[in-house]
Amino acid sequence: MAKFGGTEHLEDYKRTIMGKYVAIEFQIEGNAITASDLQPLFTGDKFSPIAIGGIEAHQNGDQWYLGGYALEDFASRFLNKNTIAPKSITLSLTERQQNRDYLNTMANKIKNLINPAKDLSPFEHKDQLTNVTFITKKNLDISVLDNVIQWLFRFPKSIIYLYGAFNVAVRGKNNLPWDRAFRFLFPKDYVSRAIGAPFLFIRIGKSPFLKNTIEIMLYSESNIWLLEANALNGLVGKNEAEINLANLASLSRSIAENEKVKNIELHLDGTSFTQEKGRFDYYLTNIQ
Repeated sequence: MAKFGGTEHLEDYKRTIMGKYVAIEFQIEGNAITASDLQPLFTGDKFSPIAIGGIEAHQNGDQWYLGGYALEDFASRFLNKNTIAPKSITLSLTERQQNRDYLNTMANKIKNLINPAKDLSPFEHKDQLTNVTFITKKNLDISVLDNVIQWLFRFPKSIIYLYGAFNVAVRGKNNLPWDRAFRFLFPKDYVSRAIGAPFLFIRIGKSPFLKNTIEIMLYSESNIWLLEANALNGLVGKNEAEINLANLASLSRSIAENEKVKNIELHLDGTSFTQEKGRFDYYLTNIQ
Protein backbone atom coordinates (compact mmCIF):
# COMPACT_ATOMS: atom_id res chain seq x y z
CA MET A 1 0.00 0.00 0.00
CA ALA A 2 1.41 3.36 -0.98
CA LYS A 3 1.63 6.00 1.67
CA PHE A 4 0.53 9.57 1.02
CA GLY A 5 2.87 12.33 2.03
CA GLY A 6 4.32 15.61 0.87
CA THR A 7 7.24 17.95 1.03
CA GLU A 8 7.44 21.70 1.41
CA HIS A 9 9.36 22.24 -1.80
CA LEU A 10 9.66 20.92 -5.30
CA GLU A 11 13.21 20.06 -6.32
CA ASP A 12 14.90 22.60 -8.58
CA TYR A 13 15.01 20.30 -11.59
CA LYS A 14 11.20 20.44 -11.76
CA ARG A 15 11.01 23.87 -13.30
CA THR A 16 8.00 26.12 -13.39
CA ILE A 17 7.14 28.97 -15.73
CA MET A 18 4.59 30.93 -13.75
CA GLY A 19 5.79 30.22 -10.22
CA LYS A 20 2.65 28.34 -9.19
CA TYR A 21 1.74 24.75 -9.80
CA VAL A 22 0.39 21.45 -8.63
CA ALA A 23 2.58 18.37 -8.94
CA ILE A 24 1.59 14.84 -7.94
CA GLU A 25 4.59 12.56 -7.62
CA PHE A 26 4.37 8.78 -7.62
CA GLN A 27 7.44 6.96 -6.35
CA ILE A 28 7.63 3.48 -7.85
CA GLU A 29 9.97 0.75 -6.67
CA GLY A 30 12.46 -0.29 -9.34
CA ASN A 31 15.65 0.63 -11.16
CA ALA A 32 14.14 0.86 -14.64
CA ILE A 33 10.91 2.12 -16.16
CA THR A 34 8.75 -0.60 -17.65
CA ALA A 35 5.96 -0.44 -20.23
CA SER A 36 3.48 -1.65 -17.61
CA ASP A 37 4.35 1.37 -15.43
CA LEU A 38 3.30 3.70 -18.26
CA GLN A 39 0.36 1.81 -19.75
CA PRO A 40 -2.26 3.46 -17.48
CA LEU A 41 -1.32 6.82 -19.02
CA PHE A 42 -2.46 5.54 -22.42
CA THR A 43 -5.69 3.80 -21.52
CA GLY A 44 -7.79 6.41 -19.68
CA ASP A 45 -10.45 8.79 -21.01
CA LYS A 46 -9.28 12.03 -19.33
CA PHE A 47 -5.76 12.30 -20.79
CA SER A 48 -4.92 11.42 -24.41
CA PRO A 49 -1.14 11.15 -25.09
CA ILE A 50 -0.01 13.11 -28.15
CA ALA A 51 3.75 13.57 -27.76
CA ILE A 52 6.70 12.09 -25.92
CA GLY A 53 10.21 13.41 -25.53
CA GLY A 54 13.27 12.08 -23.76
CA ILE A 55 16.69 13.46 -22.95
CA GLU A 56 19.84 12.18 -21.25
CA ALA A 57 22.23 15.01 -20.49
CA HIS A 58 25.93 14.80 -21.32
CA GLN A 59 28.67 17.42 -21.35
CA ASN A 60 29.64 16.50 -24.91
CA GLY A 61 26.08 16.50 -26.23
CA ASP A 62 22.70 15.25 -25.07
CA GLN A 63 20.86 12.16 -26.27
CA TRP A 64 17.32 13.03 -27.45
CA TYR A 65 14.17 11.02 -28.16
CA LEU A 66 11.23 12.53 -30.07
CA GLY A 67 7.81 11.09 -30.83
CA GLY A 68 4.33 12.40 -31.55
CA TYR A 69 2.83 15.68 -32.65
CA ALA A 70 3.59 18.53 -30.21
CA LEU A 71 7.11 18.76 -28.77
CA GLU A 72 7.64 22.53 -28.71
CA ASP A 73 7.27 22.83 -24.93
CA PHE A 74 9.56 19.87 -24.34
CA ALA A 75 12.34 21.14 -26.60
CA SER A 76 12.10 24.66 -25.17
CA ARG A 77 12.80 23.38 -21.66
CA PHE A 78 16.22 22.05 -22.63
CA LEU A 79 17.40 24.44 -25.34
CA ASN A 80 19.11 27.50 -23.92
CA LYS A 81 22.25 29.56 -24.45
CA ASN A 82 24.38 26.91 -22.73
CA THR A 83 23.09 23.99 -24.81
CA ILE A 84 25.51 22.35 -27.23
CA ALA A 85 24.62 20.34 -30.32
CA PRO A 86 23.00 16.99 -29.50
CA LYS A 87 25.00 13.77 -29.56
CA SER A 88 22.08 11.85 -31.06
CA ILE A 89 18.37 12.24 -31.82
CA THR A 90 16.16 9.17 -32.06
CA LEU A 91 12.83 9.62 -33.82
CA SER A 92 9.76 7.49 -33.23
CA LEU A 93 8.61 7.56 -36.85
CA THR A 94 5.17 6.42 -37.93
CA GLU A 95 3.79 5.65 -41.37
CA ARG A 96 2.05 9.05 -41.46
CA GLN A 97 4.05 11.39 -43.67
CA GLN A 98 2.84 14.50 -41.80
CA ASN A 99 4.18 13.07 -38.57
CA ARG A 100 7.50 12.09 -40.16
CA ASP A 101 7.90 15.58 -41.60
CA TYR A 102 7.10 17.17 -38.26
CA LEU A 103 9.60 15.06 -36.30
CA ASN A 104 12.34 15.68 -38.85
CA THR A 105 11.65 19.42 -38.68
CA MET A 106 11.80 19.36 -34.88
CA ALA A 107 15.02 17.33 -34.95
CA ASN A 108 16.60 19.90 -37.28
CA LYS A 109 15.63 22.73 -34.93
CA ILE A 110 17.27 20.90 -32.04
CA LYS A 111 20.41 20.15 -34.08
CA ASN A 112 20.66 23.85 -34.92
CA LEU A 113 19.80 24.89 -31.34
CA ILE A 114 16.69 26.78 -32.47
CA ASN A 115 14.38 27.15 -29.49
CA PRO A 116 10.69 26.66 -30.42
CA ALA A 117 9.40 28.24 -27.19
CA LYS A 118 7.19 30.71 -29.07
CA ASP A 119 5.94 28.23 -31.66
CA LEU A 120 2.74 26.25 -31.97
CA SER A 121 2.78 22.75 -33.37
CA PRO A 122 1.28 22.53 -36.89
CA PHE A 123 -1.21 20.10 -35.31
CA GLU A 124 -2.15 22.60 -32.59
CA HIS A 125 -5.17 24.81 -33.23
CA LYS A 126 -5.62 28.08 -31.34
CA ASP A 127 -9.00 29.50 -30.41
CA GLN A 128 -8.70 33.29 -30.46
CA LEU A 129 -11.44 33.97 -27.93
CA THR A 130 -10.33 31.59 -25.19
CA ASN A 131 -6.57 31.69 -25.94
CA VAL A 132 -6.54 27.90 -25.65
CA THR A 133 -5.05 25.42 -28.09
CA PHE A 134 -6.51 22.06 -29.05
CA ILE A 135 -5.09 18.99 -30.76
CA THR A 136 -7.68 16.76 -32.39
CA LYS A 137 -7.46 13.38 -34.11
CA LYS A 138 -3.76 12.96 -33.25
CA ASN A 139 -2.82 10.42 -30.59
CA LEU A 140 0.27 8.48 -29.67
CA ASP A 141 -0.31 4.78 -30.10
CA ILE A 142 0.51 2.69 -27.04
CA SER A 143 2.95 0.74 -29.22
CA VAL A 144 5.35 3.69 -28.89
CA LEU A 145 6.16 2.39 -25.39
CA ASP A 146 8.18 -0.49 -26.86
CA ASN A 147 10.46 1.99 -28.64
CA VAL A 148 10.70 4.23 -25.58
CA ILE A 149 11.67 1.36 -23.29
CA GLN A 150 14.33 0.20 -25.77
CA TRP A 151 15.73 3.74 -25.89
CA LEU A 152 15.74 3.96 -22.09
CA PHE A 153 17.68 0.70 -21.95
CA ARG A 154 20.42 2.43 -23.97
CA PHE A 155 20.18 5.68 -21.96
CA PRO A 156 18.98 4.70 -18.46
CA LYS A 157 19.62 8.10 -16.87
CA SER A 158 17.14 9.83 -19.17
CA ILE A 159 14.01 11.69 -18.23
CA ILE A 160 10.82 11.38 -20.27
CA TYR A 161 8.14 14.01 -20.78
CA LEU A 162 4.70 12.81 -21.89
CA TYR A 163 2.29 15.40 -23.27
CA GLY A 164 -1.40 14.95 -23.92
CA ALA A 165 -4.78 16.52 -24.50
CA PHE A 166 -6.79 16.86 -21.30
CA ASN A 167 -10.56 16.70 -20.91
CA VAL A 168 -11.31 20.17 -19.49
CA ALA A 169 -14.73 20.91 -18.02
CA VAL A 170 -16.05 24.39 -18.90
CA ARG A 171 -19.33 26.28 -18.78
CA GLY A 172 -21.03 25.96 -22.15
CA LYS A 173 -18.85 23.98 -24.55
CA ASN A 174 -18.82 26.77 -27.20
CA ASN A 175 -18.57 24.10 -29.88
CA LEU A 176 -14.90 23.68 -29.04
CA PRO A 177 -13.30 20.22 -28.47
CA TRP A 178 -12.68 20.68 -24.76
CA ASP A 179 -11.93 16.98 -24.35
CA ARG A 180 -8.83 17.69 -26.47
CA ALA A 181 -7.52 20.86 -24.76
CA PHE A 182 -3.72 21.10 -24.85
CA ARG A 183 -2.26 24.45 -23.82
CA PHE A 184 -3.38 27.76 -22.33
CA LEU A 185 -1.51 30.66 -23.91
CA PHE A 186 -0.13 33.59 -21.95
CA PRO A 187 -1.30 37.19 -22.57
CA LYS A 188 0.86 39.12 -25.01
CA ASP A 189 2.11 41.41 -22.25
CA TYR A 190 3.16 38.50 -20.03
CA VAL A 191 6.94 38.11 -19.90
CA SER A 192 7.86 34.45 -20.27
CA ARG A 193 10.27 32.18 -22.07
CA ALA A 194 7.31 30.29 -23.54
CA ILE A 195 4.15 31.11 -25.46
CA GLY A 196 2.04 29.16 -22.98
CA ALA A 197 1.91 26.03 -20.87
CA PRO A 198 0.25 22.62 -21.17
CA PHE A 199 -2.79 22.01 -19.01
CA LEU A 200 -0.99 18.87 -17.88
CA PHE A 201 2.20 16.99 -18.67
CA ILE A 202 3.86 13.99 -17.10
CA ARG A 203 7.52 13.67 -16.17
CA ILE A 204 9.06 10.21 -15.81
CA GLY A 205 12.54 9.18 -14.72
CA LYS A 206 14.78 7.75 -12.05
CA SER A 207 14.74 9.60 -8.77
CA PRO A 208 17.93 11.65 -8.34
CA PHE A 209 17.59 11.36 -4.56
CA LEU A 210 16.08 7.93 -3.78
CA LYS A 211 17.70 4.59 -4.56
CA ASN A 212 15.78 1.99 -6.54
CA THR A 213 13.00 4.48 -7.28
CA ILE A 214 11.25 5.61 -10.45
CA GLU A 215 9.23 8.84 -10.35
CA ILE A 216 6.10 9.55 -12.36
CA MET A 217 4.96 13.13 -11.85
CA LEU A 218 1.76 14.80 -13.03
CA TYR A 219 2.50 18.50 -13.36
CA SER A 220 0.28 21.50 -14.10
CA GLU A 221 0.60 25.27 -13.95
CA SER A 222 -3.04 25.74 -14.90
CA ASN A 223 -5.65 26.95 -12.41
CA ILE A 224 -8.56 24.98 -13.91
CA TRP A 225 -8.51 22.82 -10.75
CA LEU A 226 -9.13 25.73 -8.36
CA LEU A 227 -12.53 26.72 -6.97
CA GLU A 228 -11.68 30.40 -6.54
CA ALA A 229 -9.69 30.97 -9.74
CA ASN A 230 -12.58 31.56 -12.15
CA ALA A 231 -10.16 30.10 -14.70
CA LEU A 232 -10.11 30.73 -18.44
CA ASN A 233 -11.83 34.09 -18.04
CA GLY A 234 -14.78 32.60 -16.23
CA LEU A 235 -15.31 29.50 -18.35
CA VAL A 236 -14.33 27.35 -15.36
CA GLY A 237 -16.65 27.95 -12.44
CA LYS A 238 -16.70 26.10 -9.14
CA ASN A 239 -18.61 23.10 -10.49
CA GLU A 240 -16.24 22.80 -13.44
CA ALA A 241 -13.18 23.14 -11.19
CA GLU A 242 -14.52 20.28 -9.10
CA ILE A 243 -14.95 18.12 -12.20
CA ASN A 244 -11.45 18.97 -13.44
CA LEU A 245 -9.86 18.03 -10.14
CA ALA A 246 -11.88 14.81 -10.07
CA ASN A 247 -10.59 14.02 -13.57
CA LEU A 248 -7.02 14.67 -12.41
CA ALA A 249 -7.65 12.35 -9.46
CA SER A 250 -9.02 9.70 -11.83
CA LEU A 251 -5.79 9.76 -13.84
CA SER A 252 -3.82 9.65 -10.59
CA ARG A 253 -5.80 6.65 -9.42
CA SER A 254 -4.86 4.68 -12.52
CA ILE A 255 -1.17 5.19 -11.68
CA ALA A 256 -1.64 4.49 -7.97
CA GLU A 257 -3.12 1.06 -8.77
CA ASN A 258 0.39 -0.10 -9.69
CA GLU A 259 1.40 -2.38 -6.80
CA LYS A 260 4.96 -1.05 -7.05
CA VAL A 261 3.90 2.47 -6.00
CA LYS A 262 5.39 2.97 -2.55
CA ASN A 263 4.76 6.66 -1.92
CA ILE A 264 2.69 9.54 -3.32
CA GLU A 265 3.64 13.15 -2.69
CA LEU A 266 1.65 16.30 -3.35
CA HIS A 267 3.55 19.51 -4.15
CA LEU A 268 1.79 22.87 -4.32
CA ASP A 269 3.28 26.30 -4.91
CA GLY A 270 1.62 29.69 -5.03
CA THR A 271 -1.04 31.06 -2.70
CA SER A 272 -3.93 30.24 -5.02
CA PHE A 273 -2.89 26.58 -4.95
CA THR A 274 -1.85 26.22 -1.32
CA GLN A 275 -5.06 27.77 0.00
CA GLU A 276 -6.97 24.88 -1.60
CA LYS A 277 -4.62 22.20 -0.29
CA GLY A 278 -7.43 20.54 1.62
CA ARG A 279 -9.26 19.74 -1.62
CA PHE A 280 -6.16 18.23 -3.22
CA ASP A 281 -5.46 16.21 -0.07
CA TYR A 282 -9.03 14.90 -0.04
CA TYR A 283 -8.99 13.72 -3.65
CA LEU A 284 -5.51 12.22 -3.51
CA THR A 285 -5.99 10.48 -0.18
CA ASN A 286 -9.01 8.76 -1.69
CA ILE A 287 -7.24 7.41 -4.79
CA GLN A 288 -5.48 4.64 -2.87
